[in-house]
Amino acid sequence: AGVSVELADTKVLVKWKWDNCSAVRITYSIDGKIKKEQDIAKTQSPSPEFFIMVPEGSKSISISVMTLVKTGKETLTSTPETRVLPLKAAKVEFIGVSKVKRMFFMASNEYEVSFTSDSNLPCDMHVLVSENMAPTNLVNYRPAAVIKAKEVVVGGINTVKFTYERRSRKAPLFFRLIAANRSMARSIRILSEIQQIN
Repeated sequence: AGVSVELADTKVLVKWKWDNCSAVRITYSIDGKIKKEQDIAKTQSPSPEFFIMVPEGSKSISISVMTLVKTGKETLTSTPETRVLPLKAAKVEFIGVSKVKRMFFMASNEYEVSFTSDSNLPCDMHVLVSENMAPTNLVNYRPAAVIKAKEVVVGGINTVKFTYERRSRKAPLFFRLIAANRSMARSIRILSEIQQIN
């Protein structure tokens, strides 16, 4: 409980509450590379905090904290509490959007967006769609698709398919990628945020 992460100079501070557990396991991955883990017992560290040194130039760190219980030869863990901390703004490039074609020229309401990300995302992204003009309402809206942060492949091309039913076949369609959590918007820099197709 009470898991939080914060950046302090070149170190990341992980905090939690001991509550009823006597040990925790912290696993972390910097820039999506090899995971490392550290087991910490309450008797070793009465103060519930752990520092992780971050190499210069790192873009993000993903940290999971879970309760650790050892029973004989087995080690049991709870469901992890995971946090992703951007060490610099993740750069997302909105490559493009296309209409998914069907055989025999059948009409399709399915579209596909493609993008890349240079680091783990701190939150999900939403795909907004509107006709005639680019989507401008970033508060009260219904996303056409949700891009799950945990499913984004770092450094590769990601594609997401979704359906959207046009009201007018003549009006151009505008697609926009935004951070789903608006408080995290500054942690995701989206290049070519808006794409258009006719």
